[in-house]
Amino acid sequence: MGEKLGNSGEKRCKAPHFPGMGSRAIAKDIYRVCRNYTTRLEPHFDEVFGDAGGMELVHGAPLVLGRKLQAQIYRELGLTLRVGLGANPLMAKIASAAANRGEALWIAPEQKDRFLAELPLARLPGVRGEAVRCLHDINIRTVGQLRRLSRAVLVVLFGRHGNELYKHCRGEDTRILCDVDATPPAIARKHVFDRPLCDPAGQQQALKALLQRAMRALRRWRLIASSIQLVIVYHDGKMRCGAKKCLRPAAFDHELVPVALALFSRIHSRRVALRSLKITLSDLFFDQRANDLFEDDLRTKSRNLYRAIDEIRERFGNAALMVGRVA
Repeated sequence: MGEKLGNSGEKRCKAPHFPGMGSRAIAKDIYRVCRNYTTRLEPHFDEVFGDAGGMELVHGAPLVLGRKLQAQIYRELGLTLRVGLGANPLMAKIASAAANRGEALWIAPEQKDRFLAELPLARLPGVRGEAVRCLHDINIRTVGQLRRLSRAVLVVLFGRHGNELYKHCRGEDTRILCDVDATPPAIARKHVFDRPLCDPAGQQQALKALLQRAMRALRRWRLIASSIQLVIVYHDGKMRCGAKKCLRPAAFDHELVPVALALFSRIHSRRVALRSLKITLSDLFFDQRANDLFEDDLRTKSRNLYRAIDEIRERFGNAALMVGRVA
């Protein structure tokens, strides 16, 4: 979890890291405490980044701020966490990963090069898997060794990811945090049928279309959803509702369609036509995987596919592309 301390000396604090910050109630309490130390807060599934620019005037030096945050969360919530502080979200994340449980670690700008020089490649955020193996094959095992390669060489090795990798290994990160208060707490979509719908196949198709609309809005906010709620209203006015937690947070339609269909089958137990459907996606977090330099091929293809689909539907409407199966 990270908080960025910006402006004066560009201090950034990568704040508490909690394994499985999945409980929404706990997450809200954590955000409430972190608000006292930051001006902008970007939550992810198991960590949160915060911009604490100017907060040193209130809380003191970066390490003092980090330890105050740790103490308040332990006092109010009973949680022991680690806090990382750096000049940007990338360095804050590196600091948090390097800190011991219950420790606050501040990587000052003048210490950045020395700290990165001995950092193992696998500890550089966004670099993993095949990229690490490729670099090990040419006897590059630390970030310091990686920095000896020119930008041109990295582009040859990794294509478009080479430019980002060149900046990453130098601790450069210019992205702006998205504030949690500027994002919706949940995303809901509702459809009222022109006439009562009783065909099971048609009902499932309508459910999928409604989910596609909600997921497109989710991706527009760069969010992932951990829970889904479904409300069905029958032709006679009676209502059924249910909710289901996802095994893992989802950003793509195909990840949530089986969950939505299973939930629909569970709560739709009457042989009565439907009047309306409503889907709500909740327990939302920012999609940290979107910042990975080297996603696995299947996820990269899925992200590119849905980006193209979303652009077409934004321009020409939801009906411009329909999902189907080849018999």
